[in-house]
Amino acid sequence: AAHHGVVLAKIKNLYAANRLEEAIDGLDVFLKKNLLIDKQLLSKCNLALALWLPHMDMRVPDLLARSVALNPESYKSRSALALSQFKDLRPDSPPAAVVDTVRSLFKCIALSVSAPLQDVLRIITLWFKWYDGSGKAVRAEFEAGFDAVPLKTWLQATPQILARLRGPQTPLRDSISALMTRVGSA
Repeated sequence: AAHHGVVLAKIKNLYAANRLEEAIDGLDVFLKKNLLIDKQLLSKCNLALALWLPHMDMRVPDLLARSVALNPESYKSRSALALSQFKDLRPDSPPAAVVDTVRSLFKCIALSVSAPLQDVLRIITLWFKWYDGSGKAVRAEFEAGFDAVPLKTWLQATPQILARLRGPQTPLRDSISALMTRVGSA
């Protein structure tokens, strides 16, 4: 275990010294050779490698998913995965990709101590954009997420939410009204 710590410290120093290629190669080799070490350490290494690689690198989604799988309760891993999924959504993304992103963001909010505003705003952005017209699975994921996180989560974004009450989309308006009614009753 001490050997792992020394190797990882060397890799982190390479990264800090802006020797990115060496650091990325070193961490990649470390991960391939050390599959049987502590799951939390492997999770952190997968996360670090994913964050060090350019966002468009094809390995990033798998590294982030592996980091979450190894440590499902890690806010940092979940947040990085959710942000990557959020950035990858396009207007023509399939509903399953939207569902995965919404689920990841709600899990981030549930894992955090204080429901970071950026996660809440990302959920709201997806809610306003995808709730109508994306199908029952997307709507069901939003509704399940609203039930899974504390109602106080939405207080910090109430102005943004209420601004959409006058929107033309009836299902979204009904969903906003239902959530705000629950928040007001709590």
